[in-house]
Amino acid sequence: MVVNLSISQWTARKYDAKVSKEVEASHQAHDSGRFNKILIATEALKAIQKIAGSARTFHYFNTLPWGDNGDRILPSANYFNYITEMGKFKSQFEGLVEEFITQYPALIEDARTRLNTMFNNNDYPHPGFIRDRFGIKFAFMPVPDTDDLRVNISDEEVNRIKSEIQGEITNRIDNTVKDMLNRIKEAVGHMAGVLSNEVADVNAVDPTGKAGIVYNFKNQVFRDSLVGNICNLIEVIPALNFNNDPHVNEMVNMIKPLCVNPDDLRKNDEFRREIAKKAKNVLSYI
Repeated sequence: MVVNLSISQWTARKYDAKVSKEVEASHQAHDSGRFNKILIATEALKAIQKIAGSARTFHYFNTLPWGDNGDRILPSANYFNYITEMGKFKSQFEGLVEEFITQYPALIEDARTRLNTMFNNNDYPHPGFIRDRFGIKFAFMPVPDTDDLRVNISDEEVNRIKSEIQGEITNRIDNTVKDMLNRIKEAVGHMAGVLSNEVADVNAVDPTGKAGIVYNFKNQVFRDSLVGNICNLIEVIPALNFNNDPHVNEMVNMIKPLCVNPDDLRKNDEFRREIAKKAKNVLSYI
């Protein structure tokens, strides 16, 4: 099915024409910019903004590109996970909005002091309207069916329209495959780059006792997400691969050996080189 996510938030910012003119006058400038007042202390909205960002990230990670209007493909295999997690985000978001509305009068008084002469009570919507400025909505629609043409037109025209629709659907399916492969390429490419970051050290002692140059890694510090991103793709890509594309399935199988314990990579240089080699090998097949 097709899903469209809409997240609305009150920006708590307001263009002040008077202050903008005063700034230009003080600098003897014109058409130099617009001064936007921060109506509410930024900390008061951070929690809401964070949940909104997390919801949007989850939405994009668990869906595939479809339309140019924000529509995304949600495979049926991933529907229940999507609706469950998005429901949690929506509940958290709405709870934080209610907290904000409770604090809203006090935040206005705080702004009165903080903004001083720039404060204007008319900049602040009535508390009863604030709730409408926030929202998380997701709407579901079926993927267009080329057989569902109910208009009274000629068979020739029907066939032409069907052909156009089918061609567009095919192009969009191709784009979903490209999106999945690009996700794999980005995560694996990053891993290969980080794990291959080594430098020759002629002064090091070879632990095997053999003569020759020893390679140490320039920087063994990396986040667990280096591996976690790979493991997450192994879990989500099969659910997104609604067209059962064989190349995508093959790539998922190829990256499974890269889902390892990140601490093992930090402690064992040889293991790190081995995984780096496997990551580079995967890249050659994408």
